[in-house]
Amino acid sequence: MDNISEENNDNFELFRVLSKGNPGACSVLMELIENVDNKILDNFLYKILDKEILGSRLWYIYKNECNRNINELINKDLTLFTDDYFYEKFEKYIVNKPHSQL
Repeated sequence: MDNISEENNDNFELFRVLSKGNPGACSVLMELIENVDNKILDNFLYKILDKEILGSRLWYIYKNECNRNINELINKDLTLFTDDYFYEKFEKYIVNKPHSQL
């Protein structure tokens, strides 16, 4: 029983970090978990962590660049999505957050 509880806590923590509390990112993560092979999922999660494509950034790509298509998201070249890209697309509109702090 403790192993299940620890695994759930680990999954919750990973989910929290990846979504950054963004409901859209939560829905993307749920769709990934439900529809993508574990090996592909692990690779994708590693890439988004490495590129810091978390929270609203993940949701933005899924919604606007992949037309809400999970397979398109999985196969997307994530090197295109830089801090400057996100800043120009939407982060510059976030109040009280200088570009260097995003």
